[in-house]
Formats: sequence, structure tokens, C-alpha cells
Amino acid sequence: MLHALLLLAALPLATCSSAQGNQRRVIQQPGLIRFPITVSEAPAGTFRRLRRQNNADLTSQSTGFFYTIDLVIGTPGQAVPVNFDTGSWELWVNPSCANTSETAICESLPRFTGSTTLVDTNRTGQIAYGAGYAKFKYMYDYISVGGAKINQQIFGVAYDTSVVAYGILGAGPWVLGWTSPYPHVLDSLVSQNHIQSRAFSLDLRPIESPLGAVIFGGIDTKKYIGGLEKRPIATGPDGSVRYWIYVDGLSVTREDGSRIPVFDQTNGLLALLDSGTTLTQLPRSMVTEILKAFPSARQDPNDANQYIVDCAAASLAGTVDFKFGNTVINVRYDDFLWKQPQHGICVLGVSPNDCE
Repeated sequence: MLHALLLLAALPLATCSSAQGNQRRVIQQPGLIRFPITVSEAPAGTFRRLRRQNNADLTSQSTGFFYTIDLVIGTPGQAVPVNFDTGSWELWVNPSCANTSETAICESLPRFTGSTTLVDTNRTGQIAYGAGYAKFKYMYDYISVGGAKINQQIFGVAYDTSVVAYGILGAGPWVLGWTSPYPHVLDSLVSQNHIQSRAFSLDLRPIESPLGAVIFGGIDTKKYIGGLEKRPIATGPDGSVRYWIYVDGLSVTREDGSRIPVFDQTNGLLALLDSGTTLTQLPRSMVTEILKAFPSARQDPNDANQYIVDCAAASLAGTVDFKFGNTVINVRYDDFLWKQPQHGICVLGVSPNDCE
């Protein structure tokens, strides 16, 4: 069985048109919170892809773009931006700006500076990511997600971090089970009756679009076309509990309608849905097949696991097709390329992962 596909960044939602004026507002309805999300791009620099299966696979802060939301913490409330990450499970703030390659970005961000209602638990925690780590002291305080004010939410205030330039809101389950040692933000939103279920969905846009949202408690039916199919969560290859699902097929449809099959097999590929990763990661043999559709592809001289392609490919009417059960999601070439106009290049939205 093949594994180690980090998929979420490659599957932007097929969206319907809507009034843009509502896209940057928090919308709260009974049992649901629609919260605006910001797409941020990390400046080009050191491209790190440390892939350790027992760690949370956050690589986007050092390799591409990532998604942030603003939480309001403490009394008086302080707005603090955090990276929304489906591949990890801890909430923590205040990264060490001296230990990141993005020092200027880190230092420009608001930080949590204290609160009259802050309580120190006298306990510490830590988490390792695919790139970097965080060590923190557990505190609890009021945390607001839009108009939803959570009482006594446990979170970490960092005292030692590496690589990461933003704090992180982990939206994934605890790696050892669905019942965590303490209630995470999603758990608290449910238990304190702000939303009806632990479900959430992401309305993600291309990096050039400032719009997007995370919907806590359900889905926004105006933000996709076609039907939805329920897919089971699978157990990870290391036994971890995360958002693993099976992909049942993958192919490329060229502009002329010809098709390049990559694989077609029920439960053929175990995939981790991870908003903390910029590029889709696939076994090298599958990447080789996808490259056949992009004759201009060449290895990035600065990163052997990246492929630069002619940006003209974005205008071609081809798709990369992912099959989940009975549903096929067709990702346009335009959405499958990571455009970097400041460098005059486009990067193919897939990289090889040798954990086959």
C-alpha cells in the first residue's frame, strides 16, 4: 500500500459566485460560524521538507503559502493571527522571531502580551512539525472566534520555537486518539454551544485571491458545485489518528482530451488532508507519470523535489483528476500550478515523497 500524500492544497473548492462584500466578515448563525481566512505567502528562502511520520507535517510556512485567522485572546482582548493547520492539534502563540528565517514577518505580527484573566497551569508542552518545533507553557483564558467567546480555553504561550513565524491553531485530532487530554478549540466551540458539531470546512482560494473562509460547525452550500460524498477516516500508516482518507484513483486529462492514468484502485493511496502543506506530495513513481503531461517541467536548481514549468501551462484546458469513492475532483492546471510572479516562475503543484 502506498502512503504519504499531503493533498489538501491541491484541491481548491469549485466555488460559485457570491457577493464579495460578505467574504471578509464573520457570519454567525445558529450552530455555525463563518470566519474569514487570510492567504499568506512565505518569501522564497530555504526550502525545507523534513518528513517524519510521527510529527505534524507543517511545511508551508517555510516553503510556500499558508492560511491564517485572527483569534482574540484574554482581557482586554488582543487580536493574534495564527496559522490554521489541519495537520496538527495544539493551539499556541508567540513564536521566537530569532529562530525563524522570516524574522521580519514574525516581528511585524501582533503578539499576545498578557491578560488580567490569564491563568498559568504550571505545565508545559511541545510539538514537532515537518519543519520546526514549538515548546510552550500551557495557560487558559478567554479566546474569541468571531462572536463566539470560549471560556477557559487551554492554549500554549511559546518559550522556544524553531522555523515557524506564526502561532498555530491545530484543527486536527489529537494524534493518539479522538478524545484528547484537554478540550481543543473545536471541542470547546461545541461543548459551549457555539456550534453544533466538531465539523468544519475550508473555502480556500488561490494565493492571488484575498478571499476565503473556515466554516466552523458545518459547510457553506454556496461554496461548491456538485454533490458531496461521505468518506471514512482511515488509520495512518504509523497508527496515528489524523485526517487520513483513501484516494481511489488519479489521472491527468490533457487539453486535447487524452488521458494519462496514474492509478485506479480502491483504497489505493492513503492520503493526509493537511492545510499546512503547500504542495501535494506523492510517491515518486506517480510524480513521474504526472510529469508526462508537462513537457516543460524541469527540476528546480534550488530544490530537487520541486519542478518548474512554463507558466503558459496554466492557460491550458487540462485537469489533474483525483478520485474519492464515486466522486472525481478535476483540478484545473491553473489551480495545480504555484505561480511565483515575483520570480517569474511557476512550480508544479506536486513533489515526490519517497515514503512508498
